[in-house]
Formats: sequence, structure tokens, C-alpha cells
Amino acid sequence: MNGDKIRQAREAKGLTQQQLAEAAGIVQSLISALENGTRKSARLSTLQVLAAALDLSISDLLANSQSVEALLIPNSVPVTGAVA
Repeated sequence: MNGDKIRQAREAKGLTQQQLAEAAGIVQSLISALENGTRKSARLSTLQVLAAALDLSISDLLANSQSVEALLIPNSVPVTGAVA
């Protein structure tokens, strides 16, 4: 995961970590850990809400990352349908 990309996008939108967390519906400590590189992966659902809050695609968030599979933590509920 490219924590610098998240930080740059957040700062470009003039958001604090707390404001981004509220917009994405996640905790600020997760954003901090992703930006600082202490957490290198995230669930797909987390990437989706972060990307939406930052007006980016998930691909943009993963730019310069090795592989999507290596970065995603699978959700505990299996996906059973097509993605809309």
C-alpha cells in the first residue's frame, strides 16, 4: 500500500486524518498507520471507503504496490456475487 499516496491525496483535499476518518467511516489510527507504513495492508472494504472519500480509484491507492493480493486482507464474509 502506498501510504504517501493516501497522505498526499488527503492533504490535497485539505483534510486532517480525523476528517478523512469521519468521511470514510473508519478510525483515525488506521489512517495514521497506513500513512506511516506501520500497517501495510487493508481490507478491500477499507480501500473502497478511503478511495471514495478521497475521490480516487482503488487502483490509485495501490499505485506502485507489488500486488493487490499481497496487500488485501480478505473480509471474513466471502463474496458470492458480481461486483456492481
